[in-house]
Amino acid sequence: MKKLLKFLLVIIISFGGLNSINAKSFKTYTSENIKSEKINTNMNPIPSPPIIGHVTAGSALFVANISTLKSQWEAWLFTNTGHAVLLNFSSFQIYYDPTEGNYSLQAINTAGTIKYSVALFLNGNNDLLEVQNQGGTTLTCTGCAVGCSPRWNAETGDGYCTSCTEGSGCTKSETSSLPGVFY
Repeated sequence: MKKLLKFLLVIIISFGGLNSINAKSFKTYTSENIKSEKINTNMNPIPSPPIIGHVTAGSALFVANISTLKSQWEAWLFTNTGHAVLLNFSSFQIYYDPTEGNYSLQAINTAGTIKYSVALFLNGNNDLLEVQNQGGTTLTCTGCAVGCSPRWNAETGDGYCTSCTEGSGCTKSETSSLPGVFY
């Protein structure tokens, strides 16, 4: 019994103080359960390279604290565009694009009029979703309410907006700066 307790203590000490991923970090947050559940809003640091999620059994799960992502992204957008942007907490999602075969972190402003995206890289060695290219680019799509969604070309890495399915006038912009959004 003493050996088991020592072993557990070593494990806790070894992993507790690092910016490592722990089992409770793998909670899945979707817009459905965010509204009904109180979420830890502690500002947990994002490890370097920024790890946003983990893919397990074909599903993408958040690893990073969504409150931290929201705060850092809003601050980065303000610094790089000069515009105060308030992102809708419940709109945060890890999006898998079946057409392009890639992942991105996506969010919508609180007014529901602007959609934002940062490309993610799936590290095949451990199925972690990391921010690409030092996280230096945010793709923004503005215009119609249905469609006009940010996507990333898998071959070139270029961002584009999908067509409007209702209405017209989708506008794409990219904001780049190093260090990037989550660095």
